[in-house]
Amino acid sequence: MSTFITYTKAPKDKKYRPAIWIDDYFGHHRYGVRFEKETETLLADAYKFKIRPPRNVTEKARIDDLFAQMCKHGLGNWEKFWSSIYLKIVSSEI
Repeated sequence: MSTFITYTKAPKDKKYRPAIWIDDYFGHHRYGVRFEKETETLLADAYKFKIRPPRNVTEKARIDDLFAQMCKHGLGNWEKFWSSIYLKIVSSEI
């Protein structure tokens, strides 16, 4: 099991968006799922999440970019990484 990013159907808006799946967030092999633009980490077992691979080059590039940024921050420091992504998105929308 590992931490990864993939397109996941969000329970709030029912749209597929990039989400980070964090292994062991809620205990041994219990994933936490956090979507872009959100600060709450959801327990994967509590939802019937649907995931899908990127559908086109743009979506693939988005996942690759997010993964590269996550690696730059260090896989053990995912929360700092995701917070920085969240702040960039929010500030760019203002």
